[in-house]
Formats: sequence, structure tokens, C-alpha cells
Amino acid sequence: MSKQIILSNGSMTVALDNYGQVQGVYYPETDTTNYLGYGGNKHKIGIYSEEAIHWIDDGAWKVRQDYYPGRLIGRTIANNLWLDIRLEIQDYVDAELDVFARNIHVVNLSGRRRNIKLFLHQSFDISGVNRRQDTAMYVPGNIIKGLGLPTILHYFGQRNFLVSGQCCNNPSGFKEFSIGRYGKYDNGYMSGVWCDAADGTLAGNRHDYGLTDSIIGFDITLEPHDSAYVDYYLSAGDSMAVAGGNLHRFTHEGANTRTKRTAAHWLEWIQPSVEIIKDSIDPAKRYDVINGLVQLRSSMLNNGAVTTVGNFNNVVAPVTAITVAKTFADYGLDIDAGRICDFFAPIVSRDTYLLPTYESDGSAGPNNYYYADSGDTQVSPINLTDTANFITTLVSIIRSTSGKKSIPADWKKRWNKIGLPLANFLADYIDPITKQPLPSFDDNDQIVSGSKISVLVHNALMLAAAVCEQLNDTDSVIKLQTAAEDIRENMEPIDTQSPNITTTNHQDNDPLYQMAVSLQKLITDSQSGVTNEF
Repeated sequence: MSKQIILSNGSMTVALDNYGQVQGVYYPETDTTNYLGYGGNKHKIGIYSEEAIHWIDDGAWKVRQDYYPGRLIGRTIANNLWLDIRLEIQDYVDAELDVFARNIHVVNLSGRRRNIKLFLHQSFDISGVNRRQDTAMYVPGNIIKGLGLPTILHYFGQRNFLVSGQCCNNPSGFKEFSIGRYGKYDNGYMSGVWCDAADGTLAGNRHDYGLTDSIIGFDITLEPHDSAYVDYYLSAGDSMAVAGGNLHRFTHEGANTRTKRTAAHWLEWIQPSVEIIKDSIDPAKRYDVINGLVQLRSSMLNNGAVTTVGNFNNVVAPVTAITVAKTFADYGLDIDAGRICDFFAPIVSRDTYLLPTYESDGSAGPNNYYYADSGDTQVSPINLTDTANFITTLVSIIRSTSGKKSIPADWKKRWNKIGLPLANFLADYIDPITKQPLPSFDDNDQIVSGSKISVLVHNALMLAAAVCEQLNDTDSVIKLQTAAEDIRENMEPIDTQSPNITTTNHQDNDPLYQMAVSLQKLITDSQSGVTNEF
């Protein structure tokens, strides 16, 4: 499974690249815009030593990354053998506050005294590349009430990001800083203010606007084989006051306290899975399973939207989302499974069917499908297999969370709000002459119909009818079974063992979907006594 580090509290999400550099900042939960833009911006990390700047992505550092087990806390270890310096970086988004915090342990591996500088860079594109209306400014420590630390503010409108930090328990914060621009302007191209660190001294520019970046520096003196710690903060809010309030609370309580609380939050979250993992998963695979669940959780926002942040697609794909929900249910994380399903309740109430993608607020997402004519039939911009697979997986979740005779009340509500309306749509989306599902789009954006889709729809309707029967909904049972039987009796023969029947191809390249399926397979294999490599 991918080890890319995605950190989130469900409201603020931060993505790191393979060097530990921030490459994505998303805020808040209903806005999955990357506020670094999509031009490859990174928040660079640099060490000034031996009269030269050494950026962590310059090829001279050997970098390892992972999560702490069971926690959405990242760990990056970067060694530079030529410099005899190691960076041990702990990263997380606070479980309660919209603050991204990183603790950087700078280790002197040499037997001599060192005077070095640690430079931490920020680059934002908040307003969008076509407007370039971002502003960045230095904010003295006495401006934000109670904080007492200097900060750098990057903002546009209601998106405000405050940067600060402390070194070696020094309460006064960073001493060096500078603010600048990057990108193309009338007078040429600007690489960014990070270049100011080349000589080890920052110019101290206090303000700029447009496409802005900033950099802060910390002086560190290290004795032979000594080390020092630097705390870095990036706080988000809809105003400087809100972002400042988050940062004030974080620093007032202390980074150690906030780290412990965040770790405890995630350990409590993973606890329902622990016994299942112990009973079902080979010991050699347990670590990967726990981290896989953590990675899936990093994709989930507070409103239940499952977004593919790691790939910067930033959309909710229904089949991927319901598959993640099924994985959570398999591992005892029923609350999150339910929240994912609940995200679709207002969507289904509004549309009655599923589109290929949605934005994280439930509005329609990017879609290559369109209204079209196929003979005498008008085709809607949908893929029937998405709806059929969604129903099939939802039924599987309901079965796994239900007793032999009854379905829990909360899942009854979800079925009536989501599953049954979707099943009714499939039952109604039938050609009255052929008794087969009407044409829809396939994964290659082509209008199709045929037996493979018929099998999927038939199976989904039969499963839906079984749930309705358990709920004593006789009218729905009759309607859904009748539609399913009509499909079966009138469709062309097909090999029901075809491997392409139960999945849609457009999920094959979705690592989030593949991870969820892999975790489900481990449970299935353990129940059947089969052990396969992950």
C-alpha cells in the first residue's frame, strides 16, 4: 500500500510528499481546494551548513516515512551522510484544532560542534492563479492576543493561514524571516523567497501580495552528537482572529499536551478494530492493516465525504466511498461507516440516482457523461453499474452490522433514505418493451446496454428485496423482485462467472478503492482459512 502521508482531523487536511514537504493544504471540510495550488508548490525544508543551503529534496538525503501505528501522526526520518545531520520529523493535524504541527528533531551525527540554520518555507496559492490576490505579511508577537509569538499571515478572503514556530523551548519564536513572490509576472519569472536562504541570511521583507511565499529561520548550535528540537505551526481559520485563537490555544496548552491528546484520539478511534485484527489477521500483516485503516480515515471529512485527496482529484466517488464504508464496518468502525453512508442521504433525496462524482459538499462533481439519445430512449448522465454496486455494498454493510432477525434502527433509516430509493430507481429505469435496464454510460464514456449490466442490476434488486423482506416492506419486495425476475427472464445468456461483472473499471486506478478492497480481502481470506500476500 502507498505510504504517502495524509494527515487530517476531518476539517483541515495536509498532504506530504515523499520528502516530508507539505504539498497540499485543504480547508475546511466542505472545500477540497488545495491552497498550495496545482503547480507543484511545496513547503521546502532546508539546512544551512558548511556555508551552503541543503534542501531536503536535493537528492542528498535518504528519507523514510510512515505513520505511527494506529494514529494519524506521520513520521519522516531524513539522513544526510555528507552533512552528518539527521532530521526526525513528527507531523500531525491536531484532532480538535485546525493546526498542522510538526516537531523537527535536528541531530548532529558528527563529533564536532556545529552552528547551523533550519529554514522552513511556505508557498500558497489561495485566491487562484487567475486572480493572484493573495496577501502575506509579518505579524509581530504582540498583535494576536495572548499568543506572544511572531507569525506570518497568508490570506485571501475567508482563508487565513498563520505560520509560526519555536526552537529549543525558546518562547520568543523565530528571529529570521522574509516574504516574497513566485511565478510569472510582467518583468519575468520569480522563483520564490526560498532562494533568499542561499547565503544563510534572510532579508526580512515584511509584506507582499500576488502569488506569495514566505520563509522562517532558526539558529541552532549543536555540540558533538547533540540534538535540538524545533516546533512548527500552521494554523487555519476563516479570519486571522480564528486562526490566531487556534494557535494561541495550541501553544498555551503546549505541543506535548496537544500531541498526546491527538495520539489518544486516534488510539481510541482504532480500538474497535483491535480485537478483530488480533482474531482475524496474520501477525505479520497487522501493522499494515492498522496503517491502512488510518490512511483510509485520512480521506474522510467530518461530513462523511470520502475524498481522494492523495491523488489531488478532490472528489467523492460513490463506489469508492461505499467500499471504504464497508471496510470500516468489517473492522468494527461502524460509526464512520454510517457517517459515510449518511453523506449520500441528501444526494439521493435530491437526485434519486448516483452521478460518477460529487464535491465534498454534495454538489455534482466533474462528469464526462451527458444527456443523449439512444434510439428512442433518452440516456441520463449516469453509469448504472455505479448505482448497482453501491446498493450491493450497502446491503453487505447492513448484513454485517445486523443480527439474524433485526436490523438496527440507524441502519433502517439509512436503508429507507438511501438504499430503497436507489433500488426503486433501478426498478423504474427499465425499458418497458425489453424488460432490460435502459442504456447508460460505461467506464469508457460510451453509451451501452447488455447482459453484464443486466446481471448487476438484477443482483442489486434481489439483494434490495431481501432487505425489504427483513423489514416487512411487502410492497417494495413485490416491486423489486418483479423487476429483477423480468430482467432475468428476458436477458440474453451470459457467463455469470465473468470477472468483470462485479466491479467497474474506473475504480481500478483508484488507490483508495484498491486499499479498501485489499483490507476487506484480508478479512475474507482469514475467515476462509486462506492466507495471501498483501
